[in-house]
Amino acid sequence: MYCFPPDGSRDYLLHRSHKQTASVPLAEVVELSTAFVLIKTKPMKEAEVYRALLELENVVETHVVYGEYDLAARIDFKDDKEMSTILIGDFRNIPGVEQTETLIAVEV
Repeated sequence: MYCFPPDGSRDYLLHRSHKQTASVPLAEVVELSTAFVLIKTKPMKEAEVYRALLELENVVETHVVYGEYDLAARIDFKDDKEMSTILIGDFRNIPGVEQTETLIAVEV
């Protein structure tokens, strides 16, 4: 998530995620797309999968949820190829992930 800093400056944005907050010059800001990934885990693997998701660079938010799915993660990506790499290369290789469903966010 990007936001303007609390000091009122409009020269840079703060990039905020569950991992860190970093200052990013406006000239370097790239518009990213967002998707929400719903994840079913194998029984008793929720915590392990949650911790693995926290280590992934493109995962901005991770939540344990109740219902049909066990976890929900928000990912930011620059194009379809990067999204596919994240989902196929990263998410599917996490031990304990049984199934995912991806919801791509759009503007209306």
